[in-house]
Amino acid sequence: PNRITNLGIAGSLSSELKVGDFVSIRSIYLVQNEKLLFKTIQGNEKGADLITSFERILDPSRAIPLKGFGKLVDREAWGCGFAAKKAGIPFECFKLISDEAGSIGACELIKDKALEFSTILADEFFKL
Repeated sequence: PNRITNLGIAGSLSSELKVGDFVSIRSIYLVQNEKLLFKTIQGNEKGADLITSFERILDPSRAIPLKGFGKLVDREAWGCGFAAKKAGIPFECFKLISDEAGSIGACELIKDKALEFSTILADEFFKL
């Protein structure tokens, strides 16, 4: 491939980003065992910073410490970017805000809106 694009959903850590917003991602940070690792992956030239956590952020108290490092949280962008970097392939990342990180019931909301979110992501992909 000549480019890898990570396109998916993410939880908002910022009041500036609302459910349904489509966001270009600039930098991706990794959180493991509730500790931020400074192994940054670069995404697009402009955009918001994202944190990848391998664990779901379902408790508001777990979302608060992340807010100082990024405006969104997901579970896979860092790994996709790391693989692209290792392979020497250009990487870009875009996220659709699906929920507010740390909110109770986020999983149910995402499940209920899966078709809507998938349609938005497909539409945005074809605009890239």
